[in-house]
Amino acid sequence: IHQKGTLKFLKKMKIPKEKIFLFLANKTEEKEYKKEIPSDMYNKCVVGKKGILNQRDFIVKYYPEGKYIISIDDDIEDLLIRVDSKKLRSINRKELINLFVNSHNLLKESGAFMWGINMVSNPFMMSDKINTNLGIIPAGFYGFINRHKMKNKIRNDAREDVERSIM
Repeated sequence: IHQKGTLKFLKKMKIPKEKIFLFLANKTEEKEYKKEIPSDMYNKCVVGKKGILNQRDFIVKYYPEGKYIISIDDDIEDLLIRVDSKKLRSINRKELINLFVNSHNLLKESGAFMWGINMVSNPFMMSDKINTNLGIIPAGFYGFINRHKMKNKIRNDAREDVERSIM
């Protein structure tokens, strides 16, 4: 149970608990989470499906068409932003909220439905600009405008990011 991961990060960022839903694989996991994690850290535990692809499909079905969703895996401890060519720092709450809002606006303006963050600490992979090329949106930290027609499309764990990005 990742009290140190995403939940701690979201609490530090003062994301309202009403916005936080935990999607769990089964009732046993739900019991463990409810026992170990204070209820002031999340709104609701939802028992979905076992397996990450099945769970992501379940989440799409759970929310209504057109809902803006931000999906964050449970092991994200921080989000770093570039200070200069050699230095990074943790994002602050205002910057995180701006990221969520501006990304949603960009989706609406461009007609796209998904954005994502490449969660790597390798400086070679970091860029100073937004890339508009067709690329892979990793599923660890991304936002999307929900489309029910997306459900039941992705079938391969190893290529999930690629398949989801193409769709």
